[in-house]
Amino acid sequence: MAGAALALGITGVLLSLLSLAWQIYSWTYSGPRVKVSCQHELVFSKAAGSFMESFEVVACNVGRSDVQVKSWSLLPQGWPVAPEHQGLAVNFFAQDCMAESEPLPALLKAGHSISWYLDWPFAVRAIRDEHMAGVRPIVTLASGKKVYGENFPSEKFGPRSRQEQHSKARTGRD
Repeated sequence: MAGAALALGITGVLLSLLSLAWQIYSWTYSGPRVKVSCQHELVFSKAAGSFMESFEVVACNVGRSDVQVKSWSLLPQGWPVAPEHQGLAVNFFAQDCMAESEPLPALLKAGHSISWYLDWPFAVRAIRDEHMAGVRPIVTLASGKKVYGENFPSEKFGPRSRQEQHSKARTGRD
């Protein structure tokens, strides 16, 4: 009889711990969860009436509730993400978006994504002119939280100009 009571008590404790873990998991994932990425993309431009190469920044909400997106920007690769440097992100891109981009602020519904597009040659020139090793997309939510994406290395922007390649080969530095 004592063994049955002990087994029943242990089973009760295990089930309650399992229930508690499930509640914590459900609570953690019940809100919005935004993932940010960027890529080289072809987009149909209504203004040009054809497909154009573009640099796309995508914010995807994989959470269960909607969230308001306030802004987006690109942080040069290698720059620290410390709070005192967060204002140094390259925000000038946001004003140069293609017409197909989502206007800001934007409501990002659960399970959906929104995109912003930059003209590819413009993005390449901007990255090259600033001598960036790459960029990291950032999306700022209405709550003030910043969501950082993975680095997009400058090598994905294509080969450097002949002058830059020659200079790098001669000096051995980037």
